[in-house]
Amino acid sequence: MVHMLVEDVMRKQVITAKPSISVSEAAKIMNEFNIGCLVIVDNGKLIGIITDSDMKSVVARGLDAKSTKVSEVMTKRVLTIEHHKPVDYAIEIMAARSIKRLPVTKEGKLVGLVSVSDIIVVVPSMIHTVSNMLSFDPRRFAG
Repeated sequence: MVHMLVEDVMRKQVITAKPSISVSEAAKIMNEFNIGCLVIVDNGKLIGIITDSDMKSVVARGLDAKSTKVSEVMTKRVLTIEHHKPVDYAIEIMAARSIKRLPVTKEGKLVGLVSVSDIIVVVPSMIHTVSNMLSFDPRRFAG
């Protein structure tokens, strides 16, 4: 196993949005920054996350992306990980919950975001470990 901490591989610049924006606005932000999720905050507090998969769900359910608010479709029970935890632990959480991204906190405050892609880019030797743990085709997680 690799002895790196989440803070060593996380992205420190996290793109956030308010819960009141529309799904369409969220999609535009995600497209502009070429990201797979938006962390939703209200008064500086993490209250949700919306992912590219959530966006597909909106379309599949026939909802209007311009009138549907992010707060209506975001994941509200967001799993987070503390910055000082080992990368291996982040992978375990992702595998157990079948998720690709985790907001990173320090003393309860959002300080970053870590994704499967971030881990693989920084620690390429973990690609087989990650793919075995998550049982996926790693080519799906390019970006």
